[in-house]
Amino acid sequence: MKKNIILTLLVCISFLTGKAQSKYQLVDNFDDNRNGWTEFVSKKAKAVIQEGVLLIESKDKKEFAYSFSHLGVSLKDNFELSCECYVKEITEDGAFGLIFNGDNENNLCAFIVEKGNASLHEKRNGTWNLVSADKIKLNDKKGQTIQLGIKNEFGVLSFYVNGMEAISDVTGRINYSGFGFLVMGKQLAKFDNLIVLQ
Repeated sequence: MKKNIILTLLVCISFLTGKAQSKYQLVDNFDDNRNGWTEFVSKKAKAVIQEGVLLIESKDKKEFAYSFSHLGVSLKDNFELSCECYVKEITEDGAFGLIFNGDNENNLCAFIVEKGNASLHEKRNGTWNLVSADKIKLNDKKGQTIQLGIKNEFGVLSFYVNGMEAISDVTGRINYSGFGFLVMGKQLAKFDNLIVLQ
């Protein structure tokens, strides 16, 4: 009886320690700026943490607004990332998405969602290049929350919109730990409930 109890305890302890070692978790509800997101306000765009969300707005068709942080997650290893994105309106004039592999505003990768399309872009030395794109279906209603996600599994990056895979790509391009959110063109988006598991 004593041996069974000790054996059961050992199995439970090894399971719990194994579980603790294999998963890193980061949760950000944007109640404050503990993760050091970039914030700014200008005439044409802004990125601010307010009322428990990260609000990013661009008022011009040629504008690109973003917020960026180094989260301390090894993006070269397997990871899962998800967040909620409240979008004011889905139109052809504006887009929203996720930044990853960011070193600075001129060197980054972006998963961009707009009306009817999802695309993967790489920006190097200030120049944007399209990596891949695919058609997606989004509801056109105003004021909706969209689930965005990235999963890196054994060297393949998969990008998700509302739980459905939109694009996948090999991860040879990941060199930096910078991660963030963006809007392009005329768009307003509120990002919340960021979860990173590794």
